[in-house]
Amino acid sequence: MSGLAGVFYFDGRPAGPEPLGSILTRLAHRGPDGCATWIDGSVALGFRAMHTTPEAVHEHQPFVKGKLGIVFHGRLDNRDELRKALAPAGDGDAELALLACEKWGEDAPGRLLGDFAFAYWDAARRRLLCARDWIGARPLAYAVHAGRLVFASEPGALFGDAGLPREPNEGVIGEFLANAVTHREETVWKGVLRLPPSHVLVADAAGVRARQYAPRSVSDVSGLASDLEYGNRFRELFRAAVLCRLRSNTPVCADLSGGLDSSSVVGMAQALFREGAAEGKGFETFSLSFPGRPCDERAYIDEVVSMWGLQANFEEAAAADPGIYAASAARTLDFPGYPNSAVALPIRPLARKRGFRAVLTGIGSDEWLMGPGPRRGGVLRAALRAVLPHPAFETVAKVMGKRKAPAWISAEFARRISLVDRIHAKDRHRPLVPGAEAARRFAIDGTGWGQHMLEIDERDMAWHGLELRMPFYDRRLIEFALTVPREQLRRGAATKFVLRGGLRDLLPPAVRDRRTKADFSHLFAEAFRALGGERSFQSLTTAARGWTNTGPAASLYREFLREEAAGRMDQSRLMWPLWMIGGIEIWYSRAMAGITEP
Repeated sequence: MSGLAGVFYFDGRPAGPEPLGSILTRLAHRGPDGCATWIDGSVALGFRAMHTTPEAVHEHQPFVKGKLGIVFHGRLDNRDELRKALAPAGDGDAELALLACEKWGEDAPGRLLGDFAFAYWDAARRRLLCARDWIGARPLAYAVHAGRLVFASEPGALFGDAGLPREPNEGVIGEFLANAVTHREETVWKGVLRLPPSHVLVADAAGVRARQYAPRSVSDVSGLASDLEYGNRFRELFRAAVLCRLRSNTPVCADLSGGLDSSSVVGMAQALFREGAAEGKGFETFSLSFPGRPCDERAYIDEVVSMWGLQANFEEAAAADPGIYAASAARTLDFPGYPNSAVALPIRPLARKRGFRAVLTGIGSDEWLMGPGPRRGGVLRAALRAVLPHPAFETVAKVMGKRKAPAWISAEFARRISLVDRIHAKDRHRPLVPGAEAARRFAIDGTGWGQHMLEIDERDMAWHGLELRMPFYDRRLIEFALTVPREQLRRGAATKFVLRGGLRDLLPPAVRDRRTKADFSHLFAEAFRALGGERSFQSLTTAARGWTNTGPAASLYREFLREEAAGRMDQSRLMWPLWMIGGIEIWYSRAMAGITEP
């Protein structure tokens, strides 16, 4: 988990302990194992440490070698390859990343495999290089103001710099309200940016420039001809993805929902423990149960627990306290999150209390392995459907088709920020030519939805002292999924066909052959009621700001109630847009109220 921060002055003036110290204070939850800073001329680097690998325990950060320094948050998975190329090299990931930057410069991030974000300082060249991993598993935000660059692991932490203006970014706010988060660089704050996945940022006396880097390809599907061969290759890559995420200085645990994805992660982990490839002492699973609800997956969870003889922990799900959203917005100064993820928060302190620091999850499989559905609506629609969460896809498709902002957004506001053009513009440049490279580029240069969701999951885990580890976001696995024939992903009614075949012996038949997914829509309905129901949509402070229209928003909620009463829950048209309206309302009322405590 950990957290990094830094300040760089473009004109060469000496850096001091502030504002770095105040930024690090806002990242205190990320550093139970200590905090350290290093100042060298015009740069100040800081690190909040949480040791989650055996090597990290013995590696002090900021890591300094002569005129070079680095703060590194993450995990490298091609360590053997790097140590050979960078010999002599020590054992720590931060040192390996520093040596890689020393040798390969801006091309170094493309040679690193794993989840990472880092900032590297070269004093001789007076150059700062920041980078983020290919898929964006580790966050990095920055701002440029008053002649300096400030950066940190969370956007809200940057406001530890008291001089940074707190001004809403209306363009991104409009995207949230339209349920169509498109831009990856911008945040809800004007001037506060995210370094996108697969990007490097270089800062020197000339200013700041960011560019996308091209990672070396790590997967090859040539020569595969049969279902068995594809299944075996998937298993090989999935095994590697899980194995490297079991490298930990404390026992690793896993989320287990009973679905195909989390069950696959748990099954592979247990197989690795049994063959002696990884030490599984203390491995446990954590699950939620929903007694009496159609979404309860306890029967499937029990099948996995029984098959592998797991030490399992269960918590009965309860409606999330509405105060957690306001607290999250005030603490992070960011969008507060979602009911379907907030419901899992009670099991996080339990995992931490039992001594775990790293949590394996099954998220990401739907994005890469679900396979496209029936072809309809053209290539662009198919491409959007492949990479956007379903609720977002439907909203974006409608806005693009109608070229009109939703009624609950003020028409004047939508015109002022060119909302429809914002949502539509990035898609004009998508690669529409079929092929592996087009698919890969679309994945890493997609919309802001995937990055936004990942950062919220990582942020919520970090607040509870846990590190999020996602085997299905392994670059090797993603490249494989993006380049296999379509029929390896979807075969008739069977989605994730190659996973079901490749991991056949690791899954109980009831889970392996499952065709259903649990529906957690009721969590949103409960959250709406807890926040005040229709009354909350009739008194939006964002309406006074000129962003929203309370009448259409309240009408949308009444329609949601009618659909719910009829046993239907139109997620894309009703539920998700309502939550985005409510989420921005919570963020605005809390973040703009002058609440700045870490």
